[in-house]
Amino acid sequence: MLPAANAPRLHPAQCRNWSGKREVCGHRLDGAEPAAAALTPELADLQTVLLDLLDGDEPAELASQRFADLQVAISLIQAGWPVAAELAPAATRAVLEAHLAPQQQDGPGPGPATESAGSPPETVWSAPPGDSVATAGLLFGAYHLLAQDSSDPRSALPQLLRNLPTLDDLRWGRTWPMLAHQASPSLRRRIDQVYRHRLSADWIRQGAPTLRASKANTTQKVFAPTHTLTDLGIAPEYIPQCLPGSWLLAATLMDSERDLTSYRLRRVLPVHLVQVISDMNFLEAAAFLGIPTSWTTQSRLRVKPLDPRRDLKNGDLPATLRLLAQHVLGQEKVDYRARRMQFSRWSIDDMAWDELCRQRPPGRGRKPNEHTRECASAFVWSYITGSEFALAPVFQPPMRPHDRTLSLDMPHLTKLRRWESKEPPVPASWLCTALEEHARQVIATISHTS
Repeated sequence: MLPAANAPRLHPAQCRNWSGKREVCGHRLDGAEPAAAALTPELADLQTVLLDLLDGDEPAELASQRFADLQVAISLIQAGWPVAAELAPAATRAVLEAHLAPQQQDGPGPGPATESAGSPPETVWSAPPGDSVATAGLLFGAYHLLAQDSSDPRSALPQLLRNLPTLDDLRWGRTWPMLAHQASPSLRRRIDQVYRHRLSADWIRQGAPTLRASKANTTQKVFAPTHTLTDLGIAPEYIPQCLPGSWLLAATLMDSERDLTSYRLRRVLPVHLVQVISDMNFLEAAAFLGIPTSWTTQSRLRVKPLDPRRDLKNGDLPATLRLLAQHVLGQEKVDYRARRMQFSRWSIDDMAWDELCRQRPPGRGRKPNEHTRECASAFVWSYITGSEFALAPVFQPPMRPHDRTLSLDMPHLTKLRRWESKEPPVPASWLCTALEEHARQVIATISHTS
């Protein structure tokens, strides 16, 4: 945690902030010089909040995410200055302006965004200023940016994101990897929502942290949305990765939940639906839903645009999507995207599995084994997140056994589809009922975050 830890001949009381490419400040911090500015009550309160995060009673993962959030917010404010200047205390704005004014000039050109751990460049936006007053003001602004509700019209985040430089600018440093891997899921979701809802489609495709368009997207016009339903006001987060069969029945797209074409429709229609309510292209919509790139770009596409004449009873894709969208409007709002993120490493724990096994009627079939437990975890995960069984964490690295490869005809998936369709004879039918109840109990504990 100590910057310039290996710098030679530094007294412990000397400042270790970088003042150049290969130099540290070296100023003695144990002198009696007067402070550059008085510590105001609002900055003192923020200092207390930050110190509390380092308290031993605070969960380490939460504290780490909070500090990563602050670094991302600092990057956004510095890169977009002076858009969010009003978030900083008035007493610190002049110092911040003096620090950031040179950065408003054209900086390094596009290229790989790298930040050396040994000597961070002065123009990396994730690095705070060397001046203590400017740093305090920047931290205060970042803290209050994170505290704002991004859906509030007065929120600074949407306006700030509209005024950012391109995302391949060298001065971002490690901002975007930090957002993707170290920041809190809630901040990732908020920034993603603002990109999707507030910025133009061209800007999203040009630089937002999303799937890049591939050759497949430029060679087939059908990948681009030809109509939109943005007027309905449905957020793409409310679309599950795999549509429930009951939704297709409600939209009169299938005669029964056992229709042989249902899996293709249930897998591809959500992608089209996200397209028309968000103006993403097909590949972007698939990535938004968490569908692996390989499912859309391999030679034999598992997820590819529908052919209305062949795949739909009425042959009319816009009408079909409008029926589905109207059905979604009548459903409870569930943020399926947030649930997929929250349960990305989830499986049934030992205590819950033992309790489920105790519900097995005496003498009813084989005793549940590890194969059954994997299927049970995938079943509950899919129920909670509205996702494909094949993408359950237990079937993906690192939870999947190293000696097993996942295929569509895998016995696990065959069993799961029979459980879902309740096609007789249903193996371990008692377990299906118990798993649905367990899934509802889990949902009840997280409904306030969905």
